[in-house]
Amino acid sequence: MRLYGRQSRVRARRRRVLLSLGVVLALLAIPLAHLLMQRGAVVHGVRVAGVPLGGASRAQAEREITAAVGDELQRDVTVNVAGRSATLSPYDLGVRVDAARTAQAALDAGRLRGGLLFSVAYSRAIAPVLQYPNRLALPVELANVTQAPVDARLVLKPSGAAIAVPAKAGVGFDPAEALRAITSAALAARSDVSLSTVPTPAAISTAAAHRAKARVAQLLSEPIAFTRRGQAAGRWPVRRLAPLLTATTYKHVIGVQFDPKKVGAALRPPLSEYLRPAKDATWKVQGDRASVLSSLSGIDLDARTTARHLTIAGVHTGSGRVAALAFRVTQPELTTSQARALGATNVVSRRTTSLGDSSENRVFNVILLAKLLDGTLVKPGATFSFNTTVGPRTAERGFKEGQAIENGVLVPSIGGGVCQAATTVFDAAFYGGYPVTHRLNHSFYISHYPLGLDATVADAGPDFTFVNDTENAIVIKAAADSQNMTVAFLSRPLGRHVEPSTSAQTSFTNPKKRFYASPDAAAGQVVQTTDGEKGFSVTVSRKVIGDDGTVLKEDSFSSRYIPEDAIYLVGKGATLPAGQSLAGLYPGYTGSTDGVDLAHWLGTPAKKKKPAGTKPPAGGLIPGVPAGTATPGSTVPVQPTPTDTTPVQTTTTG
Repeated sequence: MRLYGRQSRVRARRRRVLLSLGVVLALLAIPLAHLLMQRGAVVHGVRVAGVPLGGASRAQAEREITAAVGDELQRDVTVNVAGRSATLSPYDLGVRVDAARTAQAALDAGRLRGGLLFSVAYSRAIAPVLQYPNRLALPVELANVTQAPVDARLVLKPSGAAIAVPAKAGVGFDPAEALRAITSAALAARSDVSLSTVPTPAAISTAAAHRAKARVAQLLSEPIAFTRRGQAAGRWPVRRLAPLLTATTYKHVIGVQFDPKKVGAALRPPLSEYLRPAKDATWKVQGDRASVLSSLSGIDLDARTTARHLTIAGVHTGSGRVAALAFRVTQPELTTSQARALGATNVVSRRTTSLGDSSENRVFNVILLAKLLDGTLVKPGATFSFNTTVGPRTAERGFKEGQAIENGVLVPSIGGGVCQAATTVFDAAFYGGYPVTHRLNHSFYISHYPLGLDATVADAGPDFTFVNDTENAIVIKAAADSQNMTVAFLSRPLGRHVEPSTSAQTSFTNPKKRFYASPDAAAGQVVQTTDGEKGFSVTVSRKVIGDDGTVLKEDSFSSRYIPEDAIYLVGKGATLPAGQSLAGLYPGYTGSTDGVDLAHWLGTPAKKKKPAGTKPPAGGLIPGVPAGTATPGSTVPVQPTPTDTTPVQTTTTG
């Protein structure tokens, strides 16, 4: 019986333990099942911006967060600063919600890393993760409150005097603090927020300017001696050193040193006997053969190193103030080996054009153009452009005033003579058999150019271009004097030659008479300045023939020359022949137009009845012009200087 009673007590105790364990397991099962059901979703009780996200997937949570927080960021807040206010939203300032990171924080809430947390009656508010812009861009009414700081600076005088200009602190905001304050107000549904300004220091302080001023005094405290190759080479006093200084800011300091550009400009003239420019390889032409003349390296002042030596010497005193002059070897752009590698051993085409009766300015321009063209390299397959090669024809580049044709009238123009050069290059390309890709003839026929083989060019207008269709480079040699311009193409033998032919002139058109008012003409007189020439058409063809007699290609170049009208200059009060009228103010007139009234320029023709049988006086009168008025027979026509038809504005190029 005693044994039985003990066993029953053991069984009872076991039943109680098992019952307790069952209750515990049951209590655990409820949240465990709850969390297992929410795996991959936000735990119930988690919210962002007041929006419950329990049970939401990651994608759903991101959408809810974007909508809820986005609305709050677009809530207007009145921002007050120093008595000024403006209404704006954090969204206006570039604040955005990072929905992905905020959703991840919501998913992580209510869980332990690697396990699950009991979540009965769980509640958690997640702060949204926000993205702030790099800079604060306030509206103008608030931005005007701010004031940028002014850096201290050092003013250097050529005399060596140095003035330290003090810095000025600015007024601004702490951008991060201001953005967070405005955003917090919007998220908390507050209608306004006040911002405080803070002083903003200058990057370069007044103390930095005074330190730079002290350095100037040190650098200019005594003269500095120069040496060249270890030997004394002169001594420069402070008055010559002072203009060579420069001050440069580096973040928070002002650096003072000798300026390499100023040092080079000051020292090169007195050192000219020791310096020489590099010389490119060039070609010597003898007959139809060309040989390379060697290049030559140059010697130049190493201004950067010399300036550094001067700065180092300047911080010393007494005998330590010595700077070594530095030199460097300069290389030519075209070395001897490079020139020889081009294989330009023969003159493959050479043409000479006459300058005719040119003015001094025109001759000057043609010689300048020849220098710009000389040595031009056209690689195999490359296109030569005249305008690109010689560049703009401007007074700043040294070109002088010549003449051009505008609306059929000669007018002053910078760069007159440019078409002489273009025509000569065109002729060389034509006779070399090279493909010409763009060429335009002059408006008028100009007799000192080859018939039908002229080319006109203009800045921002017509260009002359040709292609090097060979496997060898072309070197263009150009030279000019007061009489002629010559262009030669150097290359390897082409194995071809050109046979040209010129058509008869056709489609002639007669010139007209044009009358222009001109204050340069004597009052009451009509003066003829040009006789007028007929216009016509002509075509020049060529056959490019190989050395074996095969015709490699044929092409032609058509030119239409407009008539050159007879131009008359009409003085004030003169009368015109019957049926004629003024074409306007003479385009070539460059004087003042004050008092020029074209409506009242012409005089009234006198009505006189001629006695029967009278004949006009010798030399003749222009019909309808009163006696005493100059006529073509009594006035020597002004012969125009050979000119180019550089199109200017409304120029007709024909």
